[in-house]
Parts: sequence; structure tokens; C-alpha cells
Amino acid sequence: MDKLTTLHVMPLLPGHEADLAADALELVQSGVATAVACSMTLVPEGNPPENKAKILGDRFTAFRRAYQGDRAQLGILAQATIGHGYVPDEPAPFQQIVRPDGSLAYQMCPLDPAFQAYIRDTIRHLAALRPAFIMIDDDFRLLTGRNGCFCPLHLNETGKRLGRSLTRPELVQLLADEQVARLYDTVLLDSLLQLAGVIRDAMDETDPALPGSFCTCYGDVRHAGPIAGRLAGQGQPRVVRINNARYLSPEMRSFPIRMYHGAAQIASLDGDIRALAETDTCPQNRYSTAAALLHAHYTGSILEGCHGAKHWITRTRAYQPASGAAYRAILGRYQAFYETLYQAVQISQPDGYAAAALPSASFFNAAPRHGDRCGSEKTWGALLGVLGLPCNFIRMPKLPVMMTGEDVDLFSDQDLGELVETGLVLEGSAAEKLCRRGFSAGIGVVAKPYQGPRVSAERWGQRMLGPDTTYTRLLPLSQATRVHATLLHRKSGVHESFSEIGPAATSFTNDAGGRVAVLAASFGTSNKLSSFGFFDADRKLELLELLSFVCGRPVAFHYPGDAEIYLKLRRFPDGRYLLALFNLGHDPLDTVPLASPLQISRVEQITPDGQWQPVALESGVLLTSLAPAEPKVFCITAADR
Repeated sequence: MDKLTTLHVMPLLPGHEADLAADALELVQSGVATAVACSMTLVPEGNPPENKAKILGDRFTAFRRAYQGDRAQLGILAQATIGHGYVPDEPAPFQQIVRPDGSLAYQMCPLDPAFQAYIRDTIRHLAALRPAFIMIDDDFRLLTGRNGCFCPLHLNETGKRLGRSLTRPELVQLLADEQVARLYDTVLLDSLLQLAGVIRDAMDETDPALPGSFCTCYGDVRHAGPIAGRLAGQGQPRVVRINNARYLSPEMRSFPIRMYHGAAQIASLDGDIRALAETDTCPQNRYSTAAALLHAHYTGSILEGCHGAKHWITRTRAYQPASGAAYRAILGRYQAFYETLYQAVQISQPDGYAAAALPSASFFNAAPRHGDRCGSEKTWGALLGVLGLPCNFIRMPKLPVMMTGEDVDLFSDQDLGELVETGLVLEGSAAEKLCRRGFSAGIGVVAKPYQGPRVSAERWGQRMLGPDTTYTRLLPLSQATRVHATLLHRKSGVHESFSEIGPAATSFTNDAGGRVAVLAASFGTSNKLSSFGFFDADRKLELLELLSFVCGRPVAFHYPGDAEIYLKLRRFPDGRYLLALFNLGHDPLDTVPLASPLQISRVEQITPDGQWQPVALESGVLLTSLAPAEPKVFCITAADR
């Protein structure tokens, strides 16, 4: 079985070659990195353009001379080609990207022949140095943060394909038509592939098998596979670093959201592509990212299917080795842990249900309005991921799926039909959208925008649940639709009697056997007080009951307490469970309660040195601690009672 691929991004700082080389060698020998990516910012500067390839190539050669290990481990990261947008002291004279509003970005248009010549000469020179690989960074894109290019070159090419001349405002207006938007998207991709071809051809002059790889951004992942294929090289696999870094995010409540972003990108890539995580601590010190957060991020990325990472743990603008010491320590300590986890993920499958599904085909995020999008803007993972309920993100699973209104827009009618047949838990806005698309018979209700008295509470059995602010009117289609909970209204906060005003939740089994639960409410975000009808212990119990109905059996494992726990659940072919828990809160846990309807006979956890070590379970409590931001991964042997 293959192993993790981990790249150490390293600056080329003149005068520090020996120290940087010794550090890189130690990272490779310790297993933290499998290769070194020497960073080169190649975006053109100056008029005429500075010969950056010669200057940076000489620095690379000086570093390589100082490196005492296998020089076949030393590659190049082209950290900027088109450009990230930073304006230099002296701009270069090439065609810049034109934004939809007509303003210029300091990013080079890939169709400019003069810029192509600059890139050809640059890569030709660097490839002749025979690095282990050349990786193209994620400034090589035209969607995320760009929303297309409306320069004369792109207008001309798009006009040719449409059979007419175009101005920028005319094209922007035409892009409201999906057919035109798809044609324009093809123009954008073709222009990037043309420049990728220039890069590959320049590499081929030295070695057709010199590996080339690619870094994508969230909204550009649809383009990543073809570009990676054009760059890869003869006989080489396609390698794509996804865009899932947690830039300047010291809190952990958003952690499940960023893990979803990574999963959405991986789901958009072909299965043969090796996906690397973006474990970027930018600007590479602990004022930005704690070492514990780096460890959690890499662990979570492996669980989502990454085959390794592009570790960015070294300050790039100045030689400050102390800033990366904690990163090196934690990655070194857990190197074998990551490898054992990776092997476990490769032979296991998500279990139970999906907190969000990913569509069979990538979401079409058309420029200029949706260039930054890839997946849903809100999933159930944002809620379940802190409640301690299993939280998996899966491409078109053969498991029941939880769906928000924002999720629905990603899917074709064919995909939605399959999901309805498999089983669903829907918030109100998702039910409304499914009904508008003709699926009311499959979910057991007609869902319409709510009009009526203000919802004061919801009654579920003997429990009163707090209200949300956004509701949907649920109209059961027949007696086959069971009302699971009821919306209530009262005259005032001191009034003791309530009137029933409609279903708060329904359950239904459709003709295909799919079980569907629909909630009238649509939950909000955790930073709004009005959302705490869902960030709530009783609501958590209701969700567990609805999930048990939809899945046809109780949820196999969950965290029953009120600490913020992110839980991943997978299953091995022999029936054992792989369970990962992340403490997303600020409170350390001395022990970890674990609820399960199963008879648990053995629990093991992965130690930092990659071994499986038994863990005691007493009265439903794992006798192991869980520090803030810490992940722990368990293998559980269990059977039905």
C-alpha cells in the first residue's frame, strides 16, 4: 500500500543555505517530509522583466550543494507564475487580467504571447537544473478571486466561439445565460491549459518524465484535473494540492466547515488523482496558527481522503527558525500516527449517514458571479460537527443523507432522485426546494414558505424545544406521513397555554423504501443567539431519534456530553469501527464519554508512534483525555446487543 506524500516548502534565503539544508535533511530523515519544495516567486517584475529564473535558479543550486542528503528529493515550487495579485515596485509590461468591472489585477493573462514566452524561458531554465519536480502554485487560476478574465485577448477568443464581437459589458451580461457561461468557462480553462502546455513543453526539453504537479483553489477545482494532467509528465501521476488551509483561524468552531471544503474538492477530482492537503500556517508562525491546530488540520485532512500534504512551516521572508520549531516538533512526534491513520482510512468506508453529500458532477460555479464557489454554503456538518454526532461528507453515498437548502442547489434531478430513495433528513428550506423540483411525493410533505403566527416553541414528546427564526410550512400528503413534533404559539412569554400551529417535524417512508425526516426549521450559525434552538442538548436528542428512523437503526456512536466534539465514523471490512474525535472547544476533557447501542468488546487508539494501544472503557466512558484542539483516533470492536 502506498504511503503519504509530504512536501516541505522552503524559502531560498541567501546566506542561510547550510542551515536550511540541515533543517530540510532532518525533516526528510525524520519522516516529516518526503521531499523538499524550494519556493520561487516567478511572477514577472520590472520593465524589462527581471531574470528571476537565473537569480532563483542560482539560489537553488547553492542550496542543493549544501544539502547532504539525496538530491533527488529536492524540487521546485513555482510559488507564483500568473501572480497572486501583489503589485510589485516595478510592474512588468504584460497583459494583466481584467476583472468583470473593468479594473486591472496584477495577474498575468495566460493568453498573452509575450507572457507565455517569459514563462517558457523561465521554466526551461529551471527544468535544466534537473529538480525532482516542479509544482505550480494556486495563483494559476481564473475563477476564485478572479471571476474570469475580460481582457481583449479573452474577449476576442470568446467572441470567435460565439461568432460575434464582444465588449466587456456585453460579455458580462451574456454570461447570465448558462450556455454562454459554459462556453466562456471552456475558454478560461483552455487558456490555462495553453499556458500549462507551455510549461510542460519547456520541462520536456530537459526530461519528458520530470514530474509536474498543481495547486488548486476552492472554486477552481473543476479545472484542476485537466491542468494537473497537462503538467504531470510522461508516466507520472496527477497530483493536486487542494485548498483547505485554515488561514488565520485560531478558533476551532469552523473546523468542520473547512473539512467539508476539503471533502468537496476531493469529490470533484478523479479517483486517480493524489490529493495533498494545504497545511499552510501562513504567515508561518504561531501568532497565526498553533502547532496543535496544524496537527488537527492534517489529521482531519487525512480522514477526508488526502494522500499527504504540502507543509508550509517555515518563515519565508526572513530566517527565523524558532518560528517553526513547534510545528516540526508536533509533526515529528506524530509522523507514524499519520501513516497508520492513512492506511486505516484507505481500507475503511464512511458509516451511518452523511452530514452532507457531494454531487456526482462538480457544481458549475459560473464566472463572474459564482467563481469562488465549489460546494454548499451551509451543511449540517456545521451543526453536527460541534454536537458530537457523526459527521461524514461523502460523494453520492449509499447511505442516508442530511441536506440543507443550500445543499440542494448542487445536485441534478437524477442525483436528488437517488438521494430521496436512499433516505434523507431535511431542514425546512431543503424541503421547499425539493418540492419545487417535483419531489414532494418522495418526502411525504408539501413544503411552502411559512406564513402564520410566530413560532414560540416546538413540542417533541414531553420536551419543549426552543424556536428558530426561519420556518417552513409542512403539509403532510397523507396519513403515511407521521407528525413527529409540533410547532407551538403562545400569547406572551408568561402565558402558560400554547396553541398548535403545524408540524415541526415529520417522518415518512416512500415507495422506494427511503425514509425521510423533515424539520420545519432551518438552523442558523453558532454565532447568533437565535440559532440556539439547535445548538441544544434536547435538539441533539431529537436529531438522534430522527437519524435512527432514517437509518433504520440507532446511531452507532456519538458523544453524549455538551463539549464541542467533531466526530468521524468509518467501518473496516471486518466490521470494526474507526472513530475519530476532535475536541473543538476550549475545555480539556479528562475522560471521553461515548454513547453506543452496541456491545463494545475492545477499544484501541493510535499512539503518536503509530501503534494501536488498548484503551479502557468503563461505564460508557473512554479512560483517555482529550485536550483542546486535540484529535484521537480509535478502533472499536463491537456487536449488536
